[in-house]
Amino acid sequence: MPLVKCRDCGKEIGKSARQCIFCGAILKRGLDLHLVVGILLWVIALMGFLSAIRSDNRVEKMFKSNIKPLIQDRPFDFEIVQAIEGPSWLTKLEVINYSGFDAFNITADLKYGTNDWIAEWFMANKIGLEKKVARNEPLTDWEKKDLINYAQPIIKKLEAGHEVTTRVWWGAPSRRNFCETGREQETVFVKTKWENEKGHTFYRIREYTLLCTFADGGRHYSFIPGNIVSSEE
Repeated sequence: MPLVKCRDCGKEIGKSARQCIFCGAILKRGLDLHLVVGILLWVIALMGFLSAIRSDNRVEKMFKSNIKPLIQDRPFDFEIVQAIEGPSWLTKLEVINYSGFDAFNITADLKYGTNDWIAEWFMANKIGLEKKVARNEPLTDWEKKDLINYAQPIIKKLEAGHEVTTRVWWGAPSRRNFCETGREQETVFVKTKWENEKGHTFYRIREYTLLCTFADGGRHYSFIPGNIVSSEE
């Protein structure tokens, strides 16, 4: 057994002794070097493990976002459809995937001038109608259609290099008498969201100008692309 000297009487005693057998002094013991080293190694290993997890998460997120389908949305026609209930406004959209990756769950929403986003308005209106149904309140025929119809088109999958045409109902200029007196224009915002095969979401809001002119005895509409207002691509 290794021996050490008592600090009080100077006689040799066992290193592991807690009290001097000669003078009765209580021996102060320092931290075990092996224990300290073991704790430090454990802390270093834990920090390395947590750092590796964070690094893996960053790499995974970067990998998912790098699979980037490039979507181009373009409104190309606007018309007023006469129905029994009254005029209905219809905007046609051309959606193109010009990348090498498939795109999924593509949605489009429109906002004319100072009006609300069409799909957001429909969702709020639908929630209100569902509450009326829950209260057993009667719905008009028009409200029943609003409860069933949903304004936001959803394209489940658009393969790389393909394009589709879709429509958004009820989008209309903020002025009811738009294009009744001659050449007029209205600002239009198009908000598009889509996902890649890993479920990573991208979005873009682009500004357009809807231009109305009279020609050949009728109205003609065209959309002029403007700036990208915001995006995550």
